[in-house]
Amino acid sequence: MILTAGAYFGEVVRRRLGGRWDMTGETEAQWRVVLPTGLHFSPMGFVASAITRTEGDDIDASIDAPQRMRPYLQQALQRMGEVSEEDYYSLCGRLDTLEHLHEVLVAVAAQMMGNAADADDDAPPEPVSDEPSGGVN
Repeated sequence: MILTAGAYFGEVVRRRLGGRWDMTGETEAQWRVVLPTGLHFSPMGFVASAITRTEGDDIDASIDAPQRMRPYLQQALQRMGEVSEEDYYSLCGRLDTLEHLHEVLVAVAAQMMGNAADADDDAPPEPVSDEPSGGVN
C-alpha cells in the first residue's frame, strides 16, 4: 500500500510542480521526486510517515535541496511556524509545504540569475521573502 500510495502522491506532485522521478535507489521505497528547483523528497517516505505518524530511522520523510539552496530552505521552513501533528503528517500538509518551498526556491533562483546578470557579481544575493507573490490571501 505504501508503494502504491507513494507512487500516486509523487506523481501528483510531479505533475503539479514539474520535475522527474529519481529511480536510482535499490528499491522503490528509495525512489525520490526531484523538482525543477532541486528540491527532492521520498513520496513513499511521506506516505509511510503519514500512516505511522512517525519518522523513524527506516522512514525517509525528509525534504532536501542542493547544498547552496539549503539555507533558503531552512529559513523558509522556520518561518512557516508551528503546525498541528495532524497537519504535519497529512499528505495535504506535505503538498502545501512542498508548493511553498518550491515557490521560495524559484524566487531565490530567479534572484541569483538576476544578480549574475548584473555587473556587481561580487555582491552576495539579497534575502528573498518566502511570502507568495501576488494573489489574494
